[in-house]
Amino acid sequence: MDISFKLYILSSNGPQVYAVNICKDDKNKDRYAILDNTNVSLHLLEVLHLRDHVCSIKGVGDSDKNNLKLWKVIGVKSKDIKEQNISTEEDIVQKLRGKEMELEEPFSTYFQDELDNKNKSGSSIITIITDTDYYPPKKRRRIIKALEGEDVSSMTWSDKSEAFQSVLDEPPIIINNGDYSLGESEFKKFVTSGTFVDKSLFIMEFMIFGKRSNLIIRPRRFGKSTNLSMLETFLSTDYPPLNYVPDVKTSLFGNLKVARFEWFAKLYYKQWPVIHISFKDLRSKSWEIMQEDIKERISVLYEEHKYLIDSFSLPEDMNMKDNFIKVLRKETKDSASWTYALSNLARYLNKCFGKSSIILIDEYDWPMENARGFYDNVHDFFKTMYSSVAKENTYVDKVLFVGTLPLGQTSFLSGFNNVVVYPMHEKPSCSGRAIFSDTFGFTENEIKYLLEEKKQNEKLDELRLYYNGYRTSTGVHIYNPHSVISYLDKDEIDNYWINSGSTKTLVEILKKCGSGVKDRLENIIHSHSFCKDKDVVESVGQDESVVMVT
Repeated sequence: MDISFKLYILSSNGPQVYAVNICKDDKNKDRYAILDNTNVSLHLLEVLHLRDHVCSIKGVGDSDKNNLKLWKVIGVKSKDIKEQNISTEEDIVQKLRGKEMELEEPFSTYFQDELDNKNKSGSSIITIITDTDYYPPKKRRRIIKALEGEDVSSMTWSDKSEAFQSVLDEPPIIINNGDYSLGESEFKKFVTSGTFVDKSLFIMEFMIFGKRSNLIIRPRRFGKSTNLSMLETFLSTDYPPLNYVPDVKTSLFGNLKVARFEWFAKLYYKQWPVIHISFKDLRSKSWEIMQEDIKERISVLYEEHKYLIDSFSLPEDMNMKDNFIKVLRKETKDSASWTYALSNLARYLNKCFGKSSIILIDEYDWPMENARGFYDNVHDFFKTMYSSVAKENTYVDKVLFVGTLPLGQTSFLSGFNNVVVYPMHEKPSCSGRAIFSDTFGFTENEIKYLLEEKKQNEKLDELRLYYNGYRTSTGVHIYNPHSVISYLDKDEIDNYWINSGSTKTLVEILKKCGSGVKDRLENIIHSHSFCKDKDVVESVGQDESVVMVT
């Protein structure tokens, strides 16, 4: 990229920021703008092209296109637009000293100085549009039909939406309530009383691009539980079912990026039965004790859906009602009632709501990782439980497992060839995006905004040295949120992550390793890099306790 200009689009949602990027062809040195995935040569670029680009992004129809105007402004930032409440053409001209641009004029007429001198900054483009929605792509007939009331339970969307990518590229949204909420994972508490980095587009990416059975693996303290809590809060339907579509803009999500997509909210916000359970921190002294905790977690889950008892009203429903109550009260001795508890609950929810469920399983691998002397019991129990929801099940729409271990190390999922795994190094698709790659952990851009909130921009290099220990397949640096938030809370760089979870399995394995492994680990720690067979692991920080297998 040679130079970039900010493009502000004003609507009732506030200013939305996009970028107009001017690039240079390395071969012939020609410069061009990238608009709607098309390269427009700079000497052919007109203001008209920018207007059409805005219309494409926002779904502005032909009838409204001719009324759209654009202005050049200098030295304007998003906070200026918000603080001065810019909302009209008069505001742009009088408060921001905007200069209206003629549509038929070349782009260079207004920005030649900036194009000649790349160091000259501060010039932007601004426009106002009448409220429109981020519509789904025109060719997505099933989505259009769904908006008209047809069934959407098995709807998929395989192509990338330009609008989704545009919002993804916008500056991050930080909700700052003055508290960093260390150790908190409940979405509602984060948004209302903590500091929350907006990851709400994960909801959209999961529901549209995710497969039926998904496994996302990330290191500990990477925001996995918070993202699952956010998913549940957005999707979970009310009981009794609502007879209207709730307004996402007045909800906890109103200031987050997902609220920009009204068509998506109409299909998914408060529209799905959700089963959400975590198997973290089960007691692991024996299989009997772990079983007690598993049954307690399932009982609590059934308690959350206790309203279902009223839906078992027909004579043929009495067996389901009896089983539900026995699991709720932990009275059943039937082992199948526990191993099939999630699958059965999905069936009960389908009877009540007429929809298949979204199942979210947090720390799916914790029982296996902490089974000491009773691994076979854990294996048999969870293989049956997970199989009942991950494989074909008409009552389950999607299932999401999250944890730290890949399939190869958790044999109770290794036989499920329909589970799609999304590791941190997930390869990009043909669209260029690696799915879920930046929806867990903090990107460097998000770190910059967090530091800016504390007026500590100069700390970025130091944070990068200590906490920037991960990189996606697309080259995006990802920071451990727990380490960064701990620093922001305490104003002190330290090894916050190292004691955040169990390392029993790793310790047991390392005890059996020879001196060669020890030498390689010491090389990683002390030299900050390790090379073998041209595979390079870069910047392994001393605080992150990472073992790289090459």
